[in-house]
This record gives sequence, C-alpha cells and structure tokens, in this order.
Amino acid sequence: MSCGRYFVVGAGIVVMFLSGTASAELFVGNAGAQTVTVFADDADGNVLPLRTLGGNSTLLTIVGGLAVDLVNQELFVSPKSNGSRVNVYPLDADGDVAPLRVLEGPSTGLDRVNGLAVDPVNDELWVCSTGNDSVLVFPRDANGDVAPIRTISGPSTGLDYGLYVFVDLTHDEVYVASMITDSIVVFPRMANGDVAPIRTIQGASTLFGGVRGIFVSQEHDELYVSDRSRNMIMTFPRTADGDVAPLRTISGAATGLDMPQGLVLSQDDELIVACEGTNSVLVFPRTAEGNVTPSRTIAGANTDFDGVDGLASSRAAELSTGFVGPLLLFIDGFESGDTDAWSVTKP
Repeated sequence: MSCGRYFVVGAGIVVMFLSGTASAELFVGNAGAQTVTVFADDADGNVLPLRTLGGNSTLLTIVGGLAVDLVNQELFVSPKSNGSRVNVYPLDADGDVAPLRVLEGPSTGLDRVNGLAVDPVNDELWVCSTGNDSVLVFPRDANGDVAPIRTISGPSTGLDYGLYVFVDLTHDEVYVASMITDSIVVFPRMANGDVAPIRTIQGASTLFGGVRGIFVSQEHDELYVSDRSRNMIMTFPRTADGDVAPLRTISGAATGLDMPQGLVLSQDDELIVACEGTNSVLVFPRTAEGNVTPSRTIAGANTDFDGVDGLASSRAAELSTGFVGPLLLFIDGFESGDTDAWSVTKP
C-alpha cells in the first residue's frame, strides 16, 4: 500500500490521501452533447477522451453538475437547470451505460438541479435545487423518490438560484454560489431550515458579476471563484466576509477565459476551469495573477467538447469534497509511521 498525506479531521478520525491508488483523471460535463468526457489529468491540447459516457441508456440530458466519489468509486451527474434528478454511475463507466441509481420524484424536492457535492466521510450528497432556491442533503446512496435529510431554504438563507455547492470538512462548512444575488454564502455543515449564513461575500469590491464555480483549499486557506460574466478567476481568504476585494485575480485576453464555469484545484497546485464560451478546459498555476496565459489548454475537435460546464477531478486538492470526493481511508488505531497494518473503517 502506497503512502500519502495525513490529516486530522476530528476526534479520533485520521484521513490519509493515498498516491498511486487511483487513475489521475479529469471529468468534463458537456451540456450540448449530453455526455461526460474523461481525460488524463495531465491532458494538453487537442486530445481524445480516455472514455465518454453518453447515449440513451445513460438518461443524460443537459449535463451540468458533476461529483466524483473515489471512496465508493462512483460518478454523480445532474442536469443543468432544467431537470429534477441526480444520476449515479460507476466511476469507470464508458459508453451507453445505465445509471446505478437515480434520485428523482416529488419527495426529493428537487427542482432544476445544478451543482453537486459528495461527502464520503458523512455519507451525504449535497444538491443545489435552483428552482426552489434550496440546498438539499440526502444520504449518499439515496435511490428513487427519497426525501432529503436536511434542507437549507428560506428568506434568511440569502439563497437565490444557488448554482454550485462546496463542502469543507476541515472547518465543517458548506459554501454556495448564489447567482441572482451574486454572492457566496457560507453555512455550518449541519445547517437545516431557514437559517442565516455565518458569512456572506458580496459587494462591489468582490468584483462579482456572475459567480459560478467555487473551491476551497484548506492547505492554503483560500477560496477560489470563477465568474462567468467577468471572465475571471478570483482568490479570496477562506474566511472572507462582506464586501472584500480578492487577493488575486486571473483575467484578460491572454488567459483565454470565456464564460468560465466549473472550477477545481488539483493536488499539483493547479487551478483547472471549464470555459463554456470556447469549449475548452484551461489550467493555471494556483498563484497565477493578472493577464497570464494558461500553462495547459485542452481544446479542439478531438476532445468532443460541446457546451462544457461541470468539472471534477480524481486528483483534487486535500480534503476537498466539492465537485470532487478525494480518496479517503479512515484509519482505526493509526500511529505515526505505521504503514504496514491497517484497519480501514468509516466513523
């Protein structure tokens, strides 16, 4: 068993990120083609996908939100704004493959689903339901017409067409990008009902014009936001609150940013963003600033991109469960330096 990095999540819970135990892959949702295309993590240029999920049996429509669960080896996919279900597939699904599970029905409360987040630690699935301005939480393995176990919704929440959701397990918080109010609202992870956010990032200084993808780095204590209208990637302190200016911005003609959507920070300290306007995926160093060229660009006819939107990676940064679920092993009785015998459990 290969070694990785250790993090303490809570009392008695140690999490290890293993290297070399899963394929390094990038998942791209194509709203126009109604497919999910999968690439090598280091893909560059006009490259063919490693595999493509698509066809009548998949029940895919206008693909929007994506979430990868490496613990349970599953891929979660939602429609984009016009559907009310979540489809779940094997992580290695290729071709016209039927879902393993479909979360759908009146009891779910789903209405125009967008962003997803899978929390494999607490076995929960988070779903942005834009039609009723809600964030709904389900058991991770929910199937069929299942009611949510928690719902964040109501006038106090500040949610208005919430598009993307991100769960920060280290600080037990959930971030939601709210489109109509052009804000990022933050709640305790166990929030339920019509509750006020503990923080709200909003105002002229933020430069927000069309917030979309969000990602939190616990290692760097930073929040990353893609803005579809400003063609910009902004970096804020993780604890930013109110009308605050970004620490850094990536924008300008050289960046190639055009209607950026899904956003991921990789373990290689790279910001990866899906650009709907140019049907491309762009990669920048995390600390990039200003009018800089991407370090890599995935684009061209071979990619089969068509209306790129959602983005997920099997090599997302540490302890991040937004669009991506990291490979987590919960180690009972772990002692520093002990890499030989393990008891792998969930809390």
